[in-house]
Amino acid sequence: MKKTRAPRPVWTKVYTSLDELPAVCLVGEVACVLRMSENWVREKLTDGTIPGFKVGDEWRVSKGNLLQYMGINGQ
Repeated sequence: MKKTRAPRPVWTKVYTSLDELPAVCLVGEVACVLRMSENWVREKLTDGTIPGFKVGDEWRVSKGNLLQYMGINGQ
């Protein structure tokens, strides 16, 4: 019998305000805010379009960098 892996959780949180964003966002949270796929976000992080950093093998994006990418000043 072939073993299958459980699917990765999909972020379902809908942010009604950018003030609700955590100081450091995970890939799923960034994807949710931008309404793009997690794979697309990882591609943009890898090529440097979205500034981020890795913790182990997982990407993180600071709230400030995400807002800057979105063209929003402040915070």
